Amino acid sequence: MGAIVTGIDAIEKNIKIARIHANLDLTTSNIEYCCTTAEKLVDERRKFDAVIALEVIEHVADPAEFCKSLSALTAHEGATVVSTINRSMRSYATAIIAAEYLLRGFLKARINGQVSSPQKNSP
Repeated sequence: MGAIVTGIDAIEKNIKIARIHANLDLTTSNIEYCCTTAEKLVDERRKFDAVIALEVIEHVADPAEFCKSLSALTAHEGATVVSTINRSMRSYATAIIAAEYLLRGFLKARINGQVSSPQKNSP
C-alpha cells in the first residue's frame, strides 16, 4: 500500500530472524529492520505516522517511560497502538503455548519451503 515500514528490536538476533521471515514474501521484503530502541530513535528525533508496539510493553523496565517514547516518535496527527497479552491462564495458554509450540512448526515448514504463501490471482 506504499508505506515505508521500519521494524526495531533491541536484540540483534531478533532482527536477523525478522529479516529472514520478511524476505520470504515480496510484500514484506522491503521492511527496514534496525537493532535499536524507541528511546534511541527519540534521541535521533525520528517521527513516524504510525507507531505500533505489539506485546512489547510487558518486557520493558519502565512502561510509563516507554509510552512517553512512543508518543514522542508519533508524528502530529499520527497514531500509536500498544497491545499486551491479557494476564489470565487462558490467555497464557493461548498466546504462549500456541505461539511457542504450534507456530514454531509452521514457521520451520515455511522456511524449508514446505508451506507457501497465498498467491494473488491475476486478473
